[in-house]
Amino acid sequence: MSSKQQGLRSLVTALLLGGGGPLSAEAPPKKITGALEITIRVKTVLPPQRVQVIADSEKCGVERTEKSFQVDDQKNLHYAAVWLVSDRTGGEGQFNTKNEIVLEKCDSSPRVLVVRPGEFVHISNHDSFLYHLHSISRRNPPSVFVLPPNLKETKTKFDQPEIVKIVGDIHPWVKIFVVVASSPLYSITNGKGEARFEHLEPGSYKVHLWHELLGEKILEDSIVVTGKTEKRTIEWD
Repeated sequence: MSSKQQGLRSLVTALLLGGGGPLSAEAPPKKITGALEITIRVKTVLPPQRVQVIADSEKCGVERTEKSFQVDDQKNLHYAAVWLVSDRTGGEGQFNTKNEIVLEKCDSSPRVLVVRPGEFVHISNHDSFLYHLHSISRRNPPSVFVLPPNLKETKTKFDQPEIVKIVGDIHPWVKIFVVVASSPLYSITNGKGEARFEHLEPGSYKVHLWHELLGEKILEDSIVVTGKTEKRTIEWD
């Protein structure tokens, strides 16, 4: 074998074995991210708010209890909005799997819904009577929703980030809060008071809380996220 053939054979072998030849490339370094699990717990459980039924009492009864303050046996708070603010990029919270509001059995579900600006929110009425709702907001135009019995679907959207309140005019205990998120780092606490954020770049994150009765709160101390799962329990009084 000539020296030229030997040199060509050596080059091919080096390329096949990843020997650092001119055509080889190193794999990009794996990006390190972490997660954050926050549990919201209250010190004081607020008493239920009762509302007298004026219309459709034959279906809804004479009195309803508002679902404005929902906690479990450990006082963990359901339907609180939690979001993170940081100079880090990336990461995601937990948005609803469906942007859907369902009116059924004289009430609405979910109580709090988080969506992205401009996403459609689908509203359906499964009851045999009419609902009349309107929205209250600062940055988005007000809306009125007339929902006839057994309405399969109507839809709306909100383009500006804020928390939009939707209330029932005929059934005043019916309330929905649509959190129009300004970033992906939003979550709503589940029935155990838990909110989770994933794929967070290491760094400092400021935690914001919101609840329809407790208002808004910004935690004084930031939470530092590393390349693992950080867990925090926050007591809200």
